[in-house]
Amino acid sequence: MTGIHLPLPPTNGSTGTSSTSPAPPDGSPPTTPSETSPVKSTTPPTPRRGILIALIALAVGLTLALVSTLWSTAQLRDEAGRLAAEIERLTGEAEGLPAAPPPEEEFGYPGEVFEDDFPFDAEPEPLFVDELREERVVAGAARYGFDARAGDLLHVAVVSEHESGFATMDLSDGRGTYLDFADSGPGPRRYGSAEQAGELELWHRFDTDGSYILTYHSERLWREDDTPDVLTAALHDGSDAERVVDVAAVYPTDGSLPIYAFEARQGQLAVITMRSLRPEVLDPLVRIYGPDGQLVGMDDDGAGWPDARLTVRLPSDGRYEVEADTFTGEPPRGSREHDYTLTVELIELP
Repeated sequence: MTGIHLPLPPTNGSTGTSSTSPAPPDGSPPTTPSETSPVKSTTPPTPRRGILIALIALAVGLTLALVSTLWSTAQLRDEAGRLAAEIERLTGEAEGLPAAPPPEEEFGYPGEVFEDDFPFDAEPEPLFVDELREERVVAGAARYGFDARAGDLLHVAVVSEHESGFATMDLSDGRGTYLDFADSGPGPRRYGSAEQAGELELWHRFDTDGSYILTYHSERLWREDDTPDVLTAALHDGSDAERVVDVAAVYPTDGSLPIYAFEARQGQLAVITMRSLRPEVLDPLVRIYGPDGQLVGMDDDGAGWPDARLTVRLPSDGRYEVEADTFTGEPPRGSREHDYTLTVELIELP
Protein backbone atom coordinates (compact mmCIF):
# COMPACT_ATOMS: atom_id res chain seq x y z
CA MET A 1 0.00 0.00 0.00
CA THR A 2 1.23 3.31 -0.90
CA GLY A 3 1.49 5.76 2.12
CA ILE A 4 -0.27 9.15 2.20
CA HIS A 5 1.95 12.18 3.00
CA LEU A 6 0.17 14.92 5.02
CA PRO A 7 1.63 18.51 5.21
CA LEU A 8 3.21 19.53 8.51
CA PRO A 9 1.48 22.30 10.54
CA PRO A 10 3.07 25.77 10.26
CA THR A 11 5.35 26.79 13.12
CA ASN A 12 5.32 30.68 12.69
CA GLY A 13 1.63 31.24 12.98
CA SER A 14 1.08 31.60 9.24
CA THR A 15 -1.32 29.42 7.31
CA GLY A 16 0.02 26.96 4.78
CA THR A 17 3.63 28.15 4.95
CA SER A 18 6.71 26.95 6.74
CA SER A 19 9.11 29.09 8.75
CA THR A 20 11.96 27.20 7.15
CA SER A 21 13.28 28.61 3.91
CA PRO A 22 13.50 26.24 0.94
CA ALA A 23 16.75 24.39 0.56
CA PRO A 24 19.15 26.32 -1.56
CA PRO A 25 20.18 24.70 -4.81
CA ASP A 26 23.75 24.17 -3.62
CA GLY A 27 22.53 21.75 -0.93
CA SER A 28 23.37 23.92 2.12
CA PRO A 29 20.94 23.68 5.07
CA PRO A 30 18.02 26.06 5.12
CA THR A 31 18.01 29.14 7.38
CA THR A 32 15.32 30.71 9.57
CA PRO A 33 14.55 34.51 9.81
CA SER A 34 16.07 34.70 13.30
CA GLU A 35 19.39 33.57 11.92
CA THR A 36 19.59 36.32 9.26
CA SER A 37 18.82 39.55 11.30
CA PRO A 38 17.88 40.17 14.91
CA VAL A 39 14.46 41.63 15.66
CA LYS A 40 14.57 45.11 17.49
CA SER A 41 12.02 46.06 20.12
CA THR A 42 9.88 49.15 19.28
CA THR A 43 7.88 49.28 22.53
CA PRO A 44 7.46 53.03 23.59
CA PRO A 45 8.22 54.15 27.20
CA THR A 46 5.22 54.13 29.47
CA PRO A 47 3.85 57.43 31.04
CA ARG A 48 4.71 56.17 34.51
CA ARG A 49 8.39 56.07 33.56
CA GLY A 50 8.40 59.80 32.43
CA ILE A 51 6.75 60.94 35.65
CA LEU A 52 9.36 59.08 37.65
CA ILE A 53 12.21 60.80 35.79
CA ALA A 54 10.64 64.26 36.38
CA LEU A 55 10.24 63.57 40.09
CA ILE A 56 13.88 62.54 40.37
CA ALA A 57 15.05 65.75 38.61
CA LEU A 58 12.85 67.89 40.87
CA ALA A 59 14.23 66.22 43.97
CA VAL A 60 17.82 66.82 42.82
CA GLY A 61 17.10 70.54 42.16
CA LEU A 62 15.47 71.05 45.55
CA THR A 63 18.38 69.36 47.27
CA LEU A 64 20.92 71.64 45.55
CA ALA A 65 18.87 74.76 46.41
CA LEU A 66 18.65 73.72 50.04
CA VAL A 67 22.39 73.13 50.25
CA SER A 68 23.09 76.59 48.68
CA THR A 69 20.71 78.31 51.12
CA LEU A 70 22.26 76.65 54.13
CA TRP A 71 25.75 77.68 52.94
CA SER A 72 24.70 81.32 52.40
CA THR A 73 22.99 81.46 55.81
CA ALA A 74 26.15 80.24 57.49
CA GLN A 75 28.18 82.91 55.69
CA LEU A 76 25.76 85.67 56.74
CA ARG A 77 25.83 84.45 60.33
CA ASP A 78 29.63 84.58 60.36
CA GLU A 79 29.67 88.10 58.82
CA ALA A 80 27.13 89.39 61.35
CA GLY A 81 29.25 88.03 64.19
CA ARG A 82 32.35 89.72 62.79
CA LEU A 83 30.57 93.10 62.47
CA ALA A 84 29.18 92.86 66.00
CA ALA A 85 32.68 92.24 67.33
CA GLU A 86 34.06 95.22 65.36
CA ILE A 87 31.30 97.54 66.67
CA GLU A 88 32.02 96.44 70.21
CA ARG A 89 35.74 97.13 69.71
CA LEU A 90 35.14 100.62 68.26
CA THR A 91 32.66 101.45 71.02
CA GLY A 92 35.27 100.57 73.59
CA GLU A 93 37.87 102.77 71.89
CA ALA A 94 35.42 105.71 71.71
CA GLU A 95 34.86 105.81 75.45
CA GLY A 96 36.44 108.89 76.98
CA LEU A 97 36.56 110.88 73.70
CA PRO A 98 34.93 114.36 73.62
CA ALA A 99 31.41 114.66 72.24
CA ALA A 100 31.06 115.34 68.53
CA PRO A 101 30.17 118.95 67.53
CA PRO A 102 26.62 119.64 66.38
CA PRO A 103 26.06 119.15 62.65
CA GLU A 104 26.32 122.19 60.42
CA GLU A 105 23.13 123.47 58.88
CA GLU A 106 23.04 124.03 55.15
CA PHE A 107 24.55 127.43 54.21
CA GLY A 108 25.27 128.12 57.87
CA TYR A 109 27.39 127.45 60.89
CA PRO A 110 26.89 125.22 63.96
CA GLY A 111 23.99 126.31 66.13
CA GLU A 112 22.78 129.14 63.91
CA VAL A 113 19.15 130.11 63.62
CA PHE A 114 18.27 131.59 60.25
CA GLU A 115 15.75 134.41 60.09
CA ASP A 116 13.81 132.90 57.21
CA ASP A 117 10.58 134.51 58.45
CA PHE A 118 11.82 138.00 57.45
CA PRO A 119 8.98 139.72 55.51
CA PHE A 120 10.73 140.57 52.25
CA ASP A 121 7.54 142.18 50.96
CA ALA A 122 7.23 144.49 53.98
CA GLU A 123 6.93 148.25 53.45
CA PRO A 124 10.49 149.64 53.19
CA GLU A 125 11.79 152.29 55.58
CA PRO A 126 12.58 155.64 53.92
CA LEU A 127 16.26 156.28 53.23
CA PHE A 128 18.04 159.58 52.37
CA VAL A 129 15.21 161.66 53.78
CA ASP A 130 17.25 164.58 55.13
CA GLU A 131 20.69 163.97 53.64
CA LEU A 132 22.42 161.72 51.11
CA ARG A 133 24.41 159.83 53.73
CA GLU A 134 22.83 157.84 56.53
CA GLU A 135 23.92 155.33 59.13
CA ARG A 136 21.51 152.66 60.35
CA VAL A 137 21.74 149.98 63.03
CA VAL A 138 20.49 146.68 61.68
CA ALA A 139 19.55 143.70 63.85
CA GLY A 140 19.29 140.86 61.36
CA ALA A 141 17.34 142.25 58.41
CA ALA A 142 15.95 145.49 56.96
CA ARG A 143 14.36 147.03 53.84
CA TYR A 144 14.98 150.59 52.71
CA GLY A 145 13.33 152.67 49.97
CA PHE A 146 14.79 155.72 48.22
CA ASP A 147 14.79 157.72 44.98
CA ALA A 148 17.77 158.17 42.65
CA ARG A 149 18.54 159.89 39.36
CA ALA A 150 20.29 158.58 36.28
CA GLY A 151 24.04 158.72 36.86
CA ASP A 152 23.80 158.62 40.67
CA LEU A 153 26.13 156.27 42.54
CA LEU A 154 24.94 154.24 45.51
CA HIS A 155 27.49 153.09 48.06
CA VAL A 156 26.43 150.76 50.89
CA ALA A 157 28.84 149.34 53.47
CA VAL A 158 28.02 147.04 56.39
CA VAL A 159 30.40 146.44 59.28
CA SER A 160 29.73 143.62 61.72
CA GLU A 161 31.56 142.32 64.77
CA HIS A 162 30.37 138.82 63.90
CA GLU A 163 32.88 136.94 61.78
CA SER A 164 30.56 133.97 61.22
CA GLY A 165 27.28 133.85 59.42
CA PHE A 166 26.19 134.79 55.93
CA ALA A 167 24.89 138.25 54.99
CA THR A 168 23.46 139.53 51.72
CA MET A 169 22.36 142.80 50.13
CA ASP A 170 20.28 143.12 47.00
CA LEU A 171 19.02 146.09 45.05
CA SER A 172 15.83 146.23 42.98
CA ASP A 173 13.70 148.88 41.33
CA GLY A 174 10.21 149.89 42.43
CA ARG A 175 8.64 147.08 40.35
CA GLY A 176 10.78 144.45 42.08
CA THR A 177 13.18 143.90 39.16
CA TYR A 178 16.58 142.73 40.37
CA LEU A 179 19.46 145.16 39.73
CA ASP A 180 22.46 144.24 41.87
CA PHE A 181 23.69 141.99 44.67
CA ALA A 182 26.53 141.55 47.17
CA ASP A 183 27.27 138.92 49.78
CA SER A 184 29.71 138.45 52.64
CA GLY A 185 31.92 135.84 51.00
CA PRO A 186 35.66 136.60 51.09
CA GLY A 187 37.51 138.03 48.11
CA PRO A 188 36.20 139.69 44.93
CA ARG A 189 32.63 138.65 44.27
CA ARG A 190 30.66 138.46 41.08
CA TYR A 191 28.36 141.16 42.44
CA GLY A 192 30.09 143.64 44.76
CA SER A 193 32.99 142.59 46.98
CA ALA A 194 33.87 141.94 50.61
CA GLU A 195 37.47 142.48 51.64
CA GLN A 196 37.32 140.27 54.73
CA ALA A 197 34.90 138.41 56.98
CA GLY A 198 32.45 140.72 58.71
CA GLU A 199 32.49 143.37 55.96
CA LEU A 200 30.08 143.82 53.09
CA GLU A 201 30.13 146.46 50.36
CA LEU A 202 27.96 147.35 47.37
CA TRP A 203 28.47 149.95 44.63
CA HIS A 204 25.84 150.63 41.97
CA ARG A 205 25.39 153.25 39.25
CA PHE A 206 21.83 153.99 38.16
CA ASP A 207 20.87 154.27 34.49
CA THR A 208 17.42 155.80 34.96
CA ASP A 209 15.50 158.01 37.37
CA GLY A 210 13.19 156.10 39.68
CA SER A 211 12.41 154.53 43.05
CA TYR A 212 14.57 151.71 44.40
CA ILE A 213 14.62 149.21 47.28
CA LEU A 214 17.67 148.01 49.22
CA THR A 215 17.30 144.80 51.25
CA TYR A 216 19.78 143.57 53.86
CA HIS A 217 19.53 140.11 55.40
CA SER A 218 21.93 138.61 57.92
CA GLU A 219 21.60 134.90 58.67
CA ARG A 220 23.06 135.11 62.17
CA LEU A 221 21.91 134.21 65.66
CA TRP A 222 20.93 137.44 67.44
CA ARG A 223 20.84 137.53 71.23
CA GLU A 224 20.20 140.40 73.61
CA ASP A 225 23.93 140.83 74.26
CA ASP A 226 24.85 140.75 70.54
CA THR A 227 26.13 143.89 68.82
CA PRO A 228 23.96 144.68 65.77
CA ASP A 229 25.45 145.43 62.37
CA VAL A 230 26.02 149.02 61.28
CA LEU A 231 24.90 149.89 57.73
CA THR A 232 26.13 153.08 56.08
CA ALA A 233 24.54 154.24 52.80
CA ALA A 234 25.50 157.20 50.64
CA LEU A 235 24.28 158.57 47.33
CA HIS A 236 26.87 160.38 45.17
CA ASP A 237 26.57 162.45 42.00
CA GLY A 238 28.25 160.37 39.31
CA SER A 239 27.48 162.56 36.33
CA ASP A 240 30.98 164.09 36.29
CA ALA A 241 32.82 161.02 34.96
CA GLU A 242 35.90 160.74 32.74
CA ARG A 243 35.58 158.02 30.10
CA VAL A 244 39.01 156.44 29.61
CA VAL A 245 37.97 153.38 27.58
CA ASP A 246 35.24 153.42 24.91
CA VAL A 247 35.15 150.40 22.59
CA ALA A 248 32.65 149.00 20.10
CA ALA A 249 34.14 145.88 18.59
CA VAL A 250 33.61 142.40 17.19
CA TYR A 251 34.20 139.73 19.81
CA PRO A 252 36.92 137.27 18.70
CA THR A 253 35.92 133.66 18.05
CA ASP A 254 39.44 132.20 18.24
CA GLY A 255 39.44 131.90 22.04
CA SER A 256 41.49 135.03 22.78
CA LEU A 257 40.31 137.52 25.43
CA PRO A 258 40.18 141.25 24.64
CA ILE A 259 42.14 143.26 27.26
CA TYR A 260 41.95 147.04 27.74
CA ALA A 261 44.36 149.04 29.92
CA PHE A 262 44.12 152.47 31.57
CA GLU A 263 45.93 154.56 34.19
CA ALA A 264 44.20 155.58 37.43
CA ARG A 265 44.84 156.93 40.91
CA GLN A 266 44.12 155.46 44.30
CA GLY A 267 40.61 156.22 45.56
CA GLN A 268 39.08 156.82 42.14
CA LEU A 269 35.90 154.93 41.33
CA ALA A 270 35.98 152.86 38.15
CA VAL A 271 32.68 151.99 36.44
CA ILE A 272 33.21 149.22 33.86
CA THR A 273 30.28 148.35 31.60
CA MET A 274 30.21 145.64 28.93
CA ARG A 275 27.07 145.22 26.82
CA SER A 276 26.20 142.52 24.30
CA LEU A 277 24.51 143.45 21.03
CA ARG A 278 23.72 139.75 20.47
CA PRO A 279 22.58 138.42 23.87
CA GLU A 280 21.49 135.11 22.37
CA VAL A 281 25.13 134.16 21.75
CA LEU A 282 27.23 136.50 23.93
CA ASP A 283 26.80 136.83 27.74
CA PRO A 284 29.46 139.32 28.95
CA LEU A 285 31.62 138.99 32.06
CA VAL A 286 34.30 141.53 33.07
CA ARG A 287 37.32 141.37 35.38
CA ILE A 288 39.73 144.07 36.47
CA TYR A 289 43.33 143.47 37.56
CA GLY A 290 45.42 145.94 39.56
CA PRO A 291 48.99 147.17 38.99
CA ASP A 292 50.27 144.14 40.94
CA GLY A 293 48.40 141.73 38.65
CA GLN A 294 45.94 140.71 41.35
CA LEU A 295 42.22 140.43 40.68
CA VAL A 296 40.38 143.48 42.06
CA GLY A 297 36.81 142.58 41.08
CA MET A 298 34.53 140.88 38.57
CA ASP A 299 30.91 141.08 37.44
CA ASP A 300 28.43 139.18 35.29
CA ASP A 301 24.96 140.81 35.22
CA GLY A 302 25.46 144.08 37.13
CA ALA A 303 23.91 146.11 34.28
CA GLY A 304 20.94 143.76 33.94
CA TRP A 305 21.09 140.42 32.16
CA PRO A 306 23.08 139.74 30.10
CA ASP A 307 25.15 142.94 30.40
CA ALA A 308 27.95 143.30 32.95
CA ARG A 309 28.80 146.32 35.10
CA LEU A 310 31.48 146.43 37.77
CA THR A 311 31.80 149.47 40.04
CA VAL A 312 34.91 149.38 42.21
CA ARG A 313 37.07 151.82 44.16
CA LEU A 314 40.66 151.47 42.99
CA PRO A 315 43.16 150.50 45.70
CA SER A 316 46.36 152.11 44.32
CA ASP A 317 47.93 154.29 41.64
CA GLY A 318 49.06 152.59 38.45
CA ARG A 319 48.04 150.70 35.33
CA TYR A 320 44.85 148.61 35.41
CA GLU A 321 43.70 145.99 32.91
CA VAL A 322 40.12 145.05 32.10
CA GLU A 323 39.46 141.58 30.70
CA ALA A 324 36.36 141.18 28.49
CA ASP A 325 35.25 137.58 28.96
CA THR A 326 32.06 135.56 28.49
CA PHE A 327 29.99 133.89 31.22
CA THR A 328 30.65 130.42 29.78
CA GLY A 329 34.39 131.08 29.40
CA GLU A 330 34.17 130.04 25.75
CA PRO A 331 34.15 132.16 22.59
CA PRO A 332 30.76 132.72 20.94
CA ARG A 333 29.95 130.04 18.38
CA GLY A 334 28.39 130.51 14.96
CA SER A 335 29.21 132.11 11.66
CA ARG A 336 27.88 135.59 12.45
CA GLU A 337 29.86 138.36 14.08
CA HIS A 338 29.21 138.96 17.79
CA ASP A 339 29.39 142.68 18.54
CA TYR A 340 29.81 144.21 22.01
CA THR A 341 30.64 147.55 23.65
CA LEU A 342 32.90 148.21 26.64
CA THR A 343 33.41 151.45 28.55
CA VAL A 344 35.50 152.42 31.59
CA GLU A 345 34.63 155.63 33.45
CA LEU A 346 36.62 157.17 36.31
CA ILE A 347 34.87 159.25 38.97
CA GLU A 348 36.46 161.40 41.69
CA LEU A 349 34.80 160.91 45.06
CA PRO A 350 35.15 163.16 48.13
